[in-house]
Amino acid sequence: MTRRPAISRRALLAAAGLAAGGGLAGGLIVKRHQERTRADPFRLLFCGDVNHGESYPTGGGREVGRHGYDRPFDRLRPLLAGADYTIANFETVASYRRGPALPGKDYLHFTDPALAPAALARAGIDAVSLANNHALDLGAGGLADSRAALDAAGIRHFGAGDDLGAAARPLLLEMPGAGGAPRHLAVFGLFEDRPAYREAYGFYAGAATPGTATLDPVRFGRQVSALREVYPDLTAVAYPHWGANYRWRSAAQRRLARELVDNGADLVIGHHAHCPQEIERYRGRWILYGIGNLFFGSNGRFADFPEVLPLGLIAELRCGTRAGDDALRIYPLASDNRVTGFQPRLLGPAESRTALLQVLAMSEISPARRGVRIAADQFGGFLELR
Repeated sequence: MTRRPAISRRALLAAAGLAAGGGLAGGLIVKRHQERTRADPFRLLFCGDVNHGESYPTGGGREVGRHGYDRPFDRLRPLLAGADYTIANFETVASYRRGPALPGKDYLHFTDPALAPAALARAGIDAVSLANNHALDLGAGGLADSRAALDAAGIRHFGAGDDLGAAARPLLLEMPGAGGAPRHLAVFGLFEDRPAYREAYGFYAGAATPGTATLDPVRFGRQVSALREVYPDLTAVAYPHWGANYRWRSAAQRRLARELVDNGADLVIGHHAHCPQEIERYRGRWILYGIGNLFFGSNGRFADFPEVLPLGLIAELRCGTRAGDDALRIYPLASDNRVTGFQPRLLGPAESRTALLQVLAMSEISPARRGVRIAADQFGGFLELR
């Protein structure tokens, strides 16, 4: 009998392009706000798009001048700051650079590199994905500025880097597990492949060029498999930027989501549309196609798109010591700036129920389905998925 040669942890991770440049982004997570008991779930929040919107002079640009950078999060602070870990999509560039413009590209975004990341950190945001269609609006230099600004604020980032290996590296978290052993969870920032962003704008990282991680289900599957060789208990979360603005799910999103699950994703949480999209259960895994905005400082465009809901969603993964104990809570928030005055807020029980029933109806999921319930807690109304 031939014995299989031992393979080191470093070799397994390197085989998937995960160990170069300082290893995985992430590490041990400690409950921040109170003493943990064994009965406490580890509360991990996934939020949507964040952008203070200085590039909208009559929107976010006006608001930060009047009220500063903390105000957009005031009504969300109890939920955000009380969680054990909070992740969002940073859909702008933290840089003082301006231009040159990318030919043909709309909405070039920027934000103050000192003030905006610091405000995110004060709101309780711990990590952000940079795998989106604005991370390189100011070129590779702007991307480098964003990463430096986030580092200075103590916010981890993933989904973009100096080359493809660094960009594709997930955020790896350790959480309390059974018997004192840690549980591991990896979050992959992914930006769907778009010809203009590949050919005209140069957004995607290459073998030796900076950029964002491309949504490649096969590569994703190789990475997940390699990580599970090292961490057999791994929960893999795909966090893709995809679809169209102010639209429900597309056929391409559905195909890609199912390919991600087929290649090892335990949970898919998408963003980009600025509004909620459908929810699906596929092969025993939940797919949230779009969770909308956490805060996006545009002028309030929902009046132009009455076919979608003027909401964002915050997905709270409540992790037990074993994966089988996990639950997903989805909190809706009002995110139409024309209505909220650029201060999104969580919905109360009654209005949450109405909104969540609309999302479930579009998703063709019965609210009476086993493992699905609508309820409320001290933060607001929520949809729970077991």
